[in-house]
Amino acid sequence: MADYCATNGWTWSADDAVPFRVDWFVSHITELFDAGMSLSTIDGRMDALAWWSARRGVASPVTDDVKALRVGFQNTRAKENQEGAHIAGCAQAITREQLHAMIARCDSMERKGKAGELIRLRDRAIILMGWHGAFRRSELATLSTGNVDTWRFAGRDGLVCRVFNTKTNKTTSVDKQIDRMATVQYCPVTAYNEWIAAAGIVDGPVFRSITKGGVVGTAVSDRTIDNVVRAYAGGDYSAHSLRAGFATQSVLDNINGEYARLQGGWSPTSGVFARYATRAQVGQYARVRVI
Repeated sequence: MADYCATNGWTWSADDAVPFRVDWFVSHITELFDAGMSLSTIDGRMDALAWWSARRGVASPVTDDVKALRVGFQNTRAKENQEGAHIAGCAQAITREQLHAMIARCDSMERKGKAGELIRLRDRAIILMGWHGAFRRSELATLSTGNVDTWRFAGRDGLVCRVFNTKTNKTTSVDKQIDRMATVQYCPVTAYNEWIAAAGIVDGPVFRSITKGGVVGTAVSDRTIDNVVRAYAGGDYSAHSLRAGFATQSVLDNINGEYARLQGGWSPTSGVFARYATRAQVGQYARVRVI
C-alpha cells in the first residue's frame, strides 16, 4: 500500500501513525473493482488497513460508508454475473472493434496547438501498444526506450519490448513482440515511432507527461495510463481492459499457438486466461491476427 500511495502522490507510509484517508481508500478499492479484481481481494485490503489502524490507535478508513460501498460492489457483481456481463477476476475486455473505435475517437477529438497533437500521438501509442502487447498499466508506465528493440524476419518487422519485474515474474524479463500491422491507422509500431519522434525522446521513459505549453516532461504514472484508456473507452473499462481485450480477441481469432499466453506472461495453467477463453466461448488459445 505504501508503494501504491507513493505512485499516486499520496503521502502515507505504513511506518507512520497517520490515519489512512477515507477518500484515498475509496479510490483504491473502486479502482480494484473496476479492474475486475475479486471481492476477496478487496476484503483483504479492507481487513489489512482496519488491522493496521487498530494497531496504531488511529481512525480506520473502513467506515460505514466504505462498508456500504463494498455491499454495492457485491450487488453489482452479482447482477453482472447473472446477466453474463462479467466473469469473476476478469476486467471488461476491449475487443479489436472497440480498439479501433477508441483510436477513431482519439484522432477525431478537437485539440489545440502542439500540446494537443502530442497528447493525441501519446494516447494512441499507449492504447495500441497496450493492447497488442497485453501490457499491465504499470508496465506501460515504466517502459523505457532502452528496453525497446526492433526486429525483422522474413519480410515482417516490429518491436520487442523487454519488461522487468512484472506482477507474476520477479526474476526474469518478459519479451513482448509487437508486430507491424498492414493498416497504418491501427499499427502499434507506427504509433510508437510517431510519438517518439514528435516528443523528441532519445532515451528514458517512453510515455511521459505533457504540459499545456507542449513541453514533454517526466514518466507518466500508472494512473495516467488508466485515465487515458477510460477517456476513450468509457467508464466501464480500465487500463486492464486492454490486456483483457488482447487475450479475448486472441481466443476469438481462433489461431493455434501459445503466443497470447507468452505475450501477456500468463502461464500455461493460468486460470485468468482460461476465464478469458470461457468468456469468448472458443476452446482455442490463440494469437491475434496481423491485420
